[in-house]
Amino acid sequence: VGLFFGFHTIRCLAFVWIVKLSAFDRNAFLINAGDNHMLIIIFWSLFLPLGARWSLDSTLPTPDNTEGQKQSKDNKVFSLATFIFNLQLAYMYIFAALAKTGPDWNAD
Repeated sequence: VGLFFGFHTIRCLAFVWIVKLSAFDRNAFLINAGDNHMLIIIFWSLFLPLGARWSLDSTLPTPDNTEGQKQSKDNKVFSLATFIFNLQLAYMYIFAALAKTGPDWNAD
């Protein structure tokens, strides 16, 4: 619920990542590649400023913002985490498309 509303976003993401990782470790025969992909996406999301917009975190008081009001911030975020996050999404779509280009998919 905290992650859905953006309340302590990074803490909730870390908690979700640890719980998912431990659940997948306990049920190794029940997971698939999509579960592994989700774990990687959650991990790289830990390093992104997900609580900066459209969340309760953006309205809570911080040391820089004692009123708890939304400040106008720069919308551009570029870091190694954003690059790898986007690379992971591109990797998923590119290789899913390449896997579906064989002769079995083109049979009439």
